[in-house]
Amino acid sequence: MTRALAFLLVTLLCAPTLASEGEWSRPVDETSDFWRELRQPGHRRAQQLLGQGIRMLQAAAQENMPFRKAALIGNALARFTLARSHVPDDPELLFFHARALALYERPVPGSRRTERRDADAIALYERLVEVAPDHRAEEVGFELGILYTRVRDFPKAIAAYERSVTHSLADDQTPISYSNMAEVRMMSGDLQGAVADYERAVSLSRAGGPLHGRSLALALFGLAVALDRLGEHGGAVEKASDAVSAGGGSVGVLRSDGVFYEPAAEIHWYEALGHLAMADDAGPAESARFLRRAVQSWQRYVRLATDDDPWKELAERRLQEAQQALSAAEAHRE
Repeated sequence: MTRALAFLLVTLLCAPTLASEGEWSRPVDETSDFWRELRQPGHRRAQQLLGQGIRMLQAAAQENMPFRKAALIGNALARFTLARSHVPDDPELLFFHARALALYERPVPGSRRTERRDADAIALYERLVEVAPDHRAEEVGFELGILYTRVRDFPKAIAAYERSVTHSLADDQTPISYSNMAEVRMMSGDLQGAVADYERAVSLSRAGGPLHGRSLALALFGLAVALDRLGEHGGAVEKASDAVSAGGGSVGVLRSDGVFYEPAAEIHWYEALGHLAMADDAGPAESARFLRRAVQSWQRYVRLATDDDPWKELAERRLQEAQQALSAAEAHRE
């Protein structure tokens, strides 16, 4: 479950930096638009185009219609491309050009598919790391972690999240990075490593206080899934109960803005554990209702799981267990 894509977008776009770190201490004849224009003809025009593109990305972040959103991002991309014809390796321009490519998602008419440009975004972020390795290093690492996960290059995704954590200047984003890294480890089969990263995310989220409530709930849900796949089902349901509490008493946080899942079936495992936890905490009258939801979640997971899914057989067992528990709860009510 890769997380907080929309949250990061808002963070990046609220206060764009149009000069690289440390430039303000350089002599004015090296930093002013006049002298830059002399050294790099077209710099001023590139900065104008960059500002226009950033404003379009900000508008896209507020747009709910997929085609309109894609059009705004496409317009931003056109401006970033034109700006880079003047100054191709300006770090801030590279950053936002890559960012727009990462956000690009155009619905394909007549199908449920979307066109993405993940490979192009990766290439530009990698170019940015090459020409300015310290420029927005935490954010670049986080974005590359998401992109590498999407293209299923798990070793590079883990390395990118580790780089993001290493360059973090504050703990605000770090819990999310640890949670995302844990998810990638789980997808690659390293359940013990996933548990360790989720526990680190839980610890940092708790230390961050109420503002980190969503991060805490998501980290606890992830920890529950990793424990369940390790065979610690009882402990998994306990962690899911903690996650439900941190999420306000429901599993709704799992479908909050900016949360998406790779592969798509994953969300149903998370929700199944949440429903089981709520069934354990409910009275006899309510227990059957939550168990029924757990059964439905397991059924959806099994239906969506691919043939090579390493957890499909375990999910089928969990489905049988939930069905048996539901039958017992319904018989008790009668």
